[in-house]
Amino acid sequence: MMIALVLWVLLAWLPSPQPAAASRPVHAVITGCVRGGVFVSEYTEFGTHVSPGCYRISLLVEPGSPVDLQPFEGRRVSVTGELLPGDAFLVEEESLVDRGPCIGAAGDSGESGWMPGDASGEGVSFPDPLVDGVPLDYCLQWGRDCGRPAADAWCRARGFAAASAFEVRLQSPPTRVLATGQVCDEAHCDRMVSVTCIGGNHP
Repeated sequence: MMIALVLWVLLAWLPSPQPAAASRPVHAVITGCVRGGVFVSEYTEFGTHVSPGCYRISLLVEPGSPVDLQPFEGRRVSVTGELLPGDAFLVEEESLVDRGPCIGAAGDSGESGWMPGDASGEGVSFPDPLVDGVPLDYCLQWGRDCGRPAADAWCRARGFAAASAFEVRLQSPPTRVLATGQVCDEAHCDRMVSVTCIGGNHP
């Protein structure tokens, strides 16, 4: 009886479980493509780092009120705002920027991918970039970190600071994945056909 009483007293003094705090909004800039009325991200810039990844993002002008994406169908856009739980994004007023056609838009073998901050297109352009004699794959890792991460890494390996632009041709094997050295020879393999590098110390 005494043991039960002691246990009851101890349990009474223990703090009760608290609900986990809700995820807070995170300020970010997201670049992606609008297809079929759906915005799919390519990469997200958080200020301290860039996170690549393809996700369906719900763009909102205010909670519960979606952005009208019809004028941007088939276009790459960048938006600034607050990333919310559940892949929702509260867009800052007049922050949506049209960056040209989607990469690999219908009827195109490839399109230029222009990075944030590149207004002039200046830099050193490399047609048909290779990795150990094989065309550079669109993705830095096998099936992920695609687009900008692969172009940036290829430029840095040659003494540049980053890539300012790239061009991709869909379904053009074989390609070599830069980070792993793997060769992709399947029909779905996408290759970089041009990379423009800027900055850094290079020959």
